[in-house]
This record gives sequence, structure tokens and C-alpha cells, in this order.
Amino acid sequence: TPTYNAPLWTEKSLTASQVSCLASSTSWLVALAVLLLVYFISSSFSSGKHGKEPPGPRPLPLIGNLLQIDLSRPHHTFQEFSKKYGSVFTVYLGPQKVVVLTGYQTVREALVQHDEEFGDRDSFQILRDLNKGHGVLWSNGDSWREMRRFALTNLRDFGMGKKACEDKIIEECQHLIEVFKTFKGKPFDTMQPTNYAVSNIICSMVYGSRFEYSDPEFTSMVDRTNKNVLLSSSPFIQLYNMFPRIFKWVSMRKEFIEMAVANQKQNFALFRRLKETLNPEMCRGFVDAFLVRKQNLEASGNKNSHFHNENLLMTVTNLFNAGTETTSTTLRWGLLLMAKYPKIQDQVQAELRRVIGDRQVQVSDRKSLPFTDAVIHETQRLASIVPTALPHKTSRDITFQGHFINKGTTVYPLLTSVLHDPSEWEKPHSFHPAHFLDKDGKFVKRDAFLPFSAGRRICLGESLARMELFIFFTTLLQHFRFTPAPGVREDDLDLTPRGGITLSPTPHQLCAVSLIIMGMLDILLQGSISFSLLVGLVVLLIYFIASSIFRSQWHKNEPPGPTPLPFLGNLLQIDLKKPYKTLMEFYKKYGPVFTVHLGPKKVVVLAGYRTVKEALVNHDDVFGDRDPMLIFQELSQGHGVIWNNGEPWKETRRFCLTNLRDFGMGKKACEDKIIEESQHLIEVFKKQKGKAFDTTQSICYAVSNIICSMVYGSRFEYDDPEFTSMVNRITKGAIIFGSPSIQVYNIFPTLFRRIANRRILLEMNAASQKQNSALFSHLKETLNPQRCRGLVDAFLVQKQKLEEAGVTNSQFHDENLFITVFNLFAAGTETTSTTLRWSLLFMAKFPQSQGKALYSPRQQAASTANYHWNQTGISSECNQWICFLSQQDKVQEELRRVVGERQVQVADRKNLPYTDAVLHETQRMANIIPASLPHKTTQDVTFQGHFIRKGTTVYPLLMSVLCDESEWEKPHSFYPPHFLDKDGKFIKRNAFIPFSAGRRICLGESLAKMELFIFFSTLLQHFHFSPPPGVSEDELDLTPQTGFTLTPSPHELCAASCIMFPKIGKRFSSAREKVRGLFLANKQHHLMLLNRLKETLSPPMCRGVADAFLIRQQQLKESGITDSIFNNDNLLVTIMNLFSAGTETTSCTLRWAMLFMAKYPKIQDQVRQELRNVIGSRQIQVEDRQNLPITDAVIHETQRVANILPLAISHRTSQDVTFHGYFIAKGTPVIPVLTSVLQDESEWEKPNVFYPGNFLSTDGKFLKRDAFMPFSA
Repeated sequence: TPTYNAPLWTEKSLTASQVSCLASSTSWLVALAVLLLVYFISSSFSSGKHGKEPPGPRPLPLIGNLLQIDLSRPHHTFQEFSKKYGSVFTVYLGPQKVVVLTGYQTVREALVQHDEEFGDRDSFQILRDLNKGHGVLWSNGDSWREMRRFALTNLRDFGMGKKACEDKIIEECQHLIEVFKTFKGKPFDTMQPTNYAVSNIICSMVYGSRFEYSDPEFTSMVDRTNKNVLLSSSPFIQLYNMFPRIFKWVSMRKEFIEMAVANQKQNFALFRRLKETLNPEMCRGFVDAFLVRKQNLEASGNKNSHFHNENLLMTVTNLFNAGTETTSTTLRWGLLLMAKYPKIQDQVQAELRRVIGDRQVQVSDRKSLPFTDAVIHETQRLASIVPTALPHKTSRDITFQGHFINKGTTVYPLLTSVLHDPSEWEKPHSFHPAHFLDKDGKFVKRDAFLPFSAGRRICLGESLARMELFIFFTTLLQHFRFTPAPGVREDDLDLTPRGGITLSPTPHQLCAVSLIIMGMLDILLQGSISFSLLVGLVVLLIYFIASSIFRSQWHKNEPPGPTPLPFLGNLLQIDLKKPYKTLMEFYKKYGPVFTVHLGPKKVVVLAGYRTVKEALVNHDDVFGDRDPMLIFQELSQGHGVIWNNGEPWKETRRFCLTNLRDFGMGKKACEDKIIEESQHLIEVFKKQKGKAFDTTQSICYAVSNIICSMVYGSRFEYDDPEFTSMVNRITKGAIIFGSPSIQVYNIFPTLFRRIANRRILLEMNAASQKQNSALFSHLKETLNPQRCRGLVDAFLVQKQKLEEAGVTNSQFHDENLFITVFNLFAAGTETTSTTLRWSLLFMAKFPQSQGKALYSPRQQAASTANYHWNQTGISSECNQWICFLSQQDKVQEELRRVVGERQVQVADRKNLPYTDAVLHETQRMANIIPASLPHKTTQDVTFQGHFIRKGTTVYPLLMSVLCDESEWEKPHSFYPPHFLDKDGKFIKRNAFIPFSAGRRICLGESLAKMELFIFFSTLLQHFHFSPPPGVSEDELDLTPQTGFTLTPSPHELCAASCIMFPKIGKRFSSAREKVRGLFLANKQHHLMLLNRLKETLSPPMCRGVADAFLIRQQQLKESGITDSIFNNDNLLVTIMNLFSAGTETTSCTLRWAMLFMAKYPKIQDQVRQELRNVIGSRQIQVEDRQNLPITDAVIHETQRVANILPLAISHRTSQDVTFHGYFIAKGTPVIPVLTSVLQDESEWEKPNVFYPGNFLSTDGKFLKRDAFMPFSA
């Protein structure tokens, strides 16, 4: 028909004479007739062979249903067929039979519930010519599984779905904005810049770096990819896919192949460069990880793995193509729809202004932007850019919804039919963001939203695409208003898609008008402004601009500040004992960005939450360098992980983070170390017997032991003189570092070089260096590269490897080792121990009623301090009493109620909102590093209107953030409700940044938070802290002792035991110690066995669970995964669990059985008689059970009566639940009493006697009983 032939035969490569020749050839017609005959015979034979196949339009021989299908928009035709033939129907694309699935229910049932049957991929012929079954998109079987698993794992490692990826997208947004700005509001095609921006995200994760938009290699690769996407669904390429021999000569196929090959050559060149600079210890991206894995497999003799060059090329091609085309196309649809529907654009921008303001949008803002999120989702739904999904293939014969589908049948899940399903969407063919909003305007998820497909073949980059769409779209809408080109109305914008593998917008141009310009135009166009006022405004503007230019030329518009004196600067105005207080006063006078001169040195101070966050987070590349104070410069010599910059800092920090996590930081292994250490600390506190003592040393030793266990691989005893001297030097040094004399030395080193405090610091540093050298020597002598004990071991192993490889100028040298370890030891000891001491002091300081201490009783009644009690059923009278508990009492009451006498764990934090709030308030109020560590600008920057030169020292005043009056209700009071909502639930506060922020955020944050929570809550479980006798709470001094950190002034506290029954507790403690001793002995024995297995491990030949676990652990490590659950601690505990459970329960039941047989000889006779009759003298086997009903009944009755676990193992509720009409709170321990089941009188005829008849029917056959639950359920 004309509608079919018109687009098909207008290709330039096919002449009229060729058409005529084909049509008139007699031999061709004869051949066609033969094919028709064969087709009819085979069709009639196959149709009767199986059951009812899906219906469909009747196909013509050879060409199938092609004359009925619009090849430029086949999904439209399929939609029409579905109305006639139902949700499962057959079409013939030439000779190829295809089953099409339509509608949400059908597509979901196939892809999710029958993912095994519909989970294979069927490739197009044009793609088979190229990929040869390799890659991650079009492959099947083991190759696909391994490539997909490897790609998912490594893309996550390189940032997909994480903060690192978010930062890359935000950075790329800025490049895209600059490109849009160059058009100055004039119309342009958004396709290329959006393609380049989106492509750079996947490039940064695959190749390890982004490309400039002017890079010809990058742009040509992206442009070729886009062109091939369009070509791939052209009618001629579709015909080639159906009739490859006939249409092999078409020019489009040749063009498609040439462009694909050009991209392949370019990729091979990139691979070569990456291979030449490959460092297995520091993978830059997916390609590096693949090459390292390939090398490892080849080194182990594995030559036939899936890690070969062809798979690398095709996988990278798949990731590059999919990671560029789909997201950029959706983003272009989003901008086009905004220009088409300006009122919706207004609503999005109004929401962004209201919620975000001028700051950078972040992924965490999504939940606060429901309308914007709904618009993005509706864009994906309406655009439906992959309408037929990628073709699937059945992996076996299946009867689906009553239709038989052969194995190997091509299946098209018609995603358009899901995203436009009238039974699922209110307005399926309109742009209607309300599809994703409830009546209150909150975002709602919709089950039928499947733009990424579903099941095992769901898009592996879904999380990345969602993050890109959100950040790119919102950031662009923050900066620009998108409108049609001049002379084009909104109604004239064409939403008809251009066909390809994806449906992209037809070529169009948009104007991106800066919102700043739009705002100025709005003001000028307001009719209420008189002409004279307008003229006056213009004159004032000219004067202001002229004067600003003059000032900027003279002063560079630098931040204001107090006038400095020559040489001395502002030193005479600054209290050197408490410089942060002076800086806070300057903040009130000069604003959030001001300059002070510390002697001749100019320092810019940043104050207030919004200013500090903007600098450290939004401009982290500008404010991200460190400016070491002179004394630290002398000591560190540019080494370590705190005071250095550039690549040495990046490499050392990355190494520390990776290895500290490997050795437990933020994980269960670390939690166990802290719990163990807390027991040692409790014993020290108990020795004081409630008498007053200084908590400083014991807390410092306990906290220091945690970092020691990860750095050196072991803890130290509190009476170890080397350990205590090292910790005491750190504590003393922290005070001296902040002394006025050292501050003056940092400013005037030549004049104050001989001061005593500098000499003391140098002597202490030399002593620590000597002590660490001895420790390093001991660790080096006992070093086992296969089993690193801590960070020092890992550093030494890396150093050895690099030296053996001939690398002599790396960061892995002795000086860097010492300074890095010193940094970690000092920071890991001083900050956390200081905060912990503050917390105990606050507990002793505030025992008065919260109402009296902080606000009136009337306010108290409505306060968030009632945080939990209204939910527990306690009476209002009781509520009033609880309100006036002390801070400490409230913490301890919450601990008793939620945790009881068991050990607190990190998982309990979410159930202890008040305790968590007290800890956070301690950190806020203590404010132990008030001015942060000094930063330094990496380039000239204009920040908040102030010019700051490159290399300027910058102090982010953290105190001004933690006490910001615009962020905190009572900034200068100890007030835990800062972190509680009206329902008493814990809430995070944006202005809580005691660990700083941005790229220089404390690398031990997760460790410090875990230590503080466990140490604090464990101590509060065991002790009540109070002032010494004769000292009132009011007399406890909260004035900090100024040093490098703000520590509590010297004080003593009493720690009175909280144990209610000390005598009973004492008697039980010996039993506990016996159990603990037995446990540790078993643990040691299992460790020995596991070490033997590890030494003799052979991956091709697993001997048991331990071998399988160790192999999996090795594989994950080789893939670069270091934080999986396959760690040594998990292996040990899992093996101990299996050993204990697999030994005790079964052997105990077997002993009961023998005892019952001796007790009831007649029953024993019946068992023996049955065994003789059925088995005779041969060995009994499991399959004999069904022929031994009496024996089986006796065994079951033994388990029932023995009832060896009468209370089961304790459970715990995972959420609030109303069960049998009773409310049970989340986290409540639950004991299922199995005795009550196994001896339930309503279930058993003779529940309290040994009666095998409980399991036998009237005719003597074995009978299963529902109430038989000895293994729980």
C-alpha cells in the first residue's frame, strides 16, 4: 500500500530500475511461490503441534504482517492490535514470530512473576553482527550474568547512586549551564550539550574521567552514537533485521557498521592509554577494574573466563550508549514539555525557589520537592522513550495466560501500553503531573510506572538515571526559563516523537532565558513604576556600578574587617586564649565573611551555617585545601592525612579510608571492639567505688584503644607504660598547641623560635616518633602480607609492592607512615574522648528538672521533652512526673525501657531518640573545634560578593554554625529537644556539622559517632554521674580549657553503680565469666581451623562452607569490593553458629529418644519389629521413612515431648504492630513459647504423655500435624 511503500522505497541507494528488475523477475517470482508453499505447509503443521498459541492478525507468506505495521511507529500498530486480539498476541515481522505483551498486569506478570521464562534477550540482526553475543545488554547465560554482576558492583563502587556520583553530576551541571548561557537567551538546539553533559557522567565512571565538550574524539563518539540510535529503527534497518540476506547491501547498514566500528577503534585507543597507566591498587573506573580482573584471572591460569577484550569492548559500548542516549533524551523531553506548558514550569520554579532558594539542589531535596518530582516522573511516563522495551526471548516452553509460547520465541513487552494504560492512569495521553500526587500534594509512587522495564532485565543504570534526571532538570530550571523560539507559540511546539530505538523529540529549538534577566524585566515592566522613579533608579544604578568598579579596582572588593595595625595586624583586638569569642563578635559587626590580620598574615573568616556550608560544600574545590599552622608544618613536613594537599593528600586519605573500613570502621567488627573496650572502661570506673575521680585518663585510654586496634592491629592494657605515655603526650600536646605562645610563634616564627612550649612539642614529637618506629619495626618483623592486622601492615605491604615494582617516588614511605599514623592516633584519641568527657560532665551538671533549668512548667508540658510517653499508654499524671526527670534520668530511663540489661548496640540508636538527642546536643554545645582546622583557597574566587585571593587562609567558624541563632531555638543552652520533633522522634539538623563538611570532613566521622554512642550509653547503663561530695551541680564549671580542642576544665565526678542487686550480680558475674571463657576458647579453636583451611584453600575444589565463604571473599576483594558481608568476623561467627546449632539440638534430641526407649520398652519393641519387617539387616536409608510410620511417629513424638527449646530463641518486632487487638511497639522483645504449641491441649490428644499415636492415623499411617513446630516457624 502507499502508506507502506512511500517511506520504504525513497532511499537514495535503491533506484527505480532496481525496483523494476525485482518486480519483473520471473525467477524471483518462482522462488517466491516455492517459499510460499513451504511456508503454508510448515505453518499448518506447527499450528497444530502445540496448544492454543496467542492470537493475532493473519500473516502473509514470507512478509508476515509487515503490510499492516507502520514501521516508523510500530508501537502504535501494536497498540491497535491489542484492542482487537487482547493483551497477549502474535505478529509476524517477516518470517519471525513475535509475541507482544500489553497492559500493566500482563507485562508485570511476565517480567516479574515469570522472569525466568521471559528473562532472556533477543538481539536484532544488525546488533548481532557487531556484539557477537558479548556485552551486558544483548547477551544471555553465564556471560550476561557475570558481566551484569560485575558492571553493577563496579559502577556502585565508582559512585553510582552515591554521594560521589551526585557530586559529579552537580559539577557537570555547571559546565552545562555555562554552555546554555553562551546562547544569551537566543534559540538553540539542546540536543548536543545535553548529550555531552549526560555522557560525561557515565564516562567518569567507565573511563575514570570526564571530557571537554570541545574534545573532538569525545564529541564524535557521542554524535555517532546518537546517529546510530536513529538509524537502528529506520525502516531499512528493520527490513535488514528481518531479511538479512536480501537487504545486506542497503547503504544504511553500511553506514551503521562504519560508525560502530569507528567508535570501537576509539574505545580501543582509550583502553590502550588506560592499560599503559594502569595501577591495580587504584582503579580509576570500570575499564581499570575490568583490566585488573582480567590480569588476575590470567595470572591464576584461567584463560577461558568472560573477562576478555571483546566483552570489555561490548560492555563499555553498551554502558556508554545506554548511559548517554536514554537520559539525555528524557531530559530534552523535560525541557520541551516545560516550554510547551509554561504554567507547569512556573509551578516547578516556584517550588524550587521556596524550598531550595539559590543554593545547589541535592538528591536529598527530592522528598521536599513533590511537584518537581511528579513532573520528572510524568515526563518519563508520557515520553515513553523505549516503547517496546528491548526484545526478550523465552528460555523455555510456557503456557502464559492460557496461551502456549514456544521456547526461543521473541517477546516484546510493550512498555507504552503500561505507561499509557487507561486502567492505570487517569489521563494516559496527557501531560498530567497530578498522576504522581495525592490530594495533599505529596508525591505518590505508581505501580504502573515502569520506564526502566522490570524483572531481571531491568535497566542496571536506573539509580544513576534517576539521579541525573533530578539534578540536571532542577538545576537547569533554577537558572533558566525555557520558552519556544521567537515567532513560535507554545501550541506550535510539536510533541510528535522521532522514531529510533528510543523516541526522541523531533528537531526543535528553545530559548533558555536567565532567570536573573527575567526578574529584572519583570520589575521594569511593572506599570506601577513611574517614569521619574525609573530614571532615578537608573541614575542610582549607574552611580553604584561606577563606584563599585572603582572600589574593586583599588581594593578588589575584599571582605571587610577591623582596621589592622602595621606588623601586628589585629592581634591587640583578639583574645589569644579564646580567639573564637573575638571572631564571634567580629561576625556580628562585619557580617558572615570578614577579614582579620593575625600579625602580617591575612585570614578570611566564614561565619554562620549558610555561609560555611556554601563555601565548604558548594565550593569545596575552591576552599578545599589545608593551610597548616607553622608548628604543624614543622612537625609534618607536608606528609600525613590532615595537613597536606594535592595528590599526596588525596592518595593518603583514600588509602586510610579504604583500609580503616577494611579493619572495621563503621562496621560490626568495629562495634564489637568498642563494646569489648567499654567493658574494660566499666571495670576501671567500678574500682573507684563511687568516689570522685578524674575521668580524663581512663576515657582517653579506652577511646585510643579503638583507633589502635585498627592502626596497629591490637589494643593495649591501661597499665602499659608505652601506651599510656603516648596517650598522655597527645593529651598534653593538644593543650600546648592552642596556647597563646604557640599561636604567637605561628605568626612570628623568627622572634619566638626559642619559646619553651615549642621545644616541649618538638621533644614530645621526637619521643612519639621513636616509640612508633619501635612499633613499626616489631610489626614489620612479624608482617604477613596475606593477613594484615591493621593499617600499618597494609601500608607496609603496599610499600613493599611498589618498591618491588620499581616505584620509588610514591607516597608510601616511612615519613608518610609515621605522620599518617600520628594524625590518626591523635585525632582518633583527642576529639572523641574530649566529647565523651563533656557528655558525662553535662549529665552531672543538669540533674534539675528540665522545666526549672530551661523553661517554665507550662512550657514544659507542651515541650518535646514529652517525646515518647504519649505513645506508651502512661497516664497524664505520670507524664507530668516524667517531664521533671533530670537529663541523666531520662537517658537512663529510656535505656532501661528499650535496652534493659543487655549490651547496647548501634542498631539500638534509632529506638533511643532522647539518648541520641543528648549526644548530638553534647557535640553541638561542646563545640570542641570552634574554628575548624584552617583551609586555604586554591584559586581566586568571588564569594558572596567578596573577592578572595588564591592562597588565602580561611577559617570556617564552626562555633558560629553550631550556635547559629537562625538555626537553633536555644543556641547557648544545653537543650536536647533541638534534635527531637513534637512526637519525640529524633530529627537531623542541617546545621549540625561538628565534623566540618565538604572534602575535608573528618574521615573518622562514622567511627567517632559509633564510639560516642556505645561508650556513652553503656556508661549510662552502669553508672549515675554526679559532682564530688560538697560540690553542687551549679559549681561544676563548664568553662572550657583552651587548647587545640576545647576540653572541659579539670574536674572530678562520682560514678555510682546503677546495678539494682549488686550481691546477686556479683554471684552471676562468675557464671558469666565462665561462659565468656568457654566462648573465647571455642573462638580460638575455630580460628585455628579456619587458618588451616585458608592455607590449603583450592578454589576449584571446595571442601565445605568455610572454603566456599573464603573463595567468595577472595573474588569480592579482587573485584575491589572491600565492604561486603563476606568478612572474617562474619565467617567466624557464622561457623560458630552452625557448629553450635548443628551439634547441640540434634544430639540432645537423640539422647532423649534413647532415654524414652529405655523408659517405654513396649514402644521400643514395636519400633524394632517394624525395622526388622521392612529393612531387615541392610542399612537404613532416608527414603525408607515413608515405609516406617511407627518409627517416624516415635521420632516426632520424641521431639514433641522433649521440647528442647521451650521458649524458642527470642524474636523482636521490626515495626509497630497491632496484633490480636494489642499494640506492640517496634523493637519489643518477643518470646514464642513453643511448649505451649507442642503441648497445646486443643491440638494433641494426649499432650502431656509420650504417645506416638499423636502422629498415626486410625489405619496406622503417619500423620503430619500442623502444631508440630519443634524447629519454630
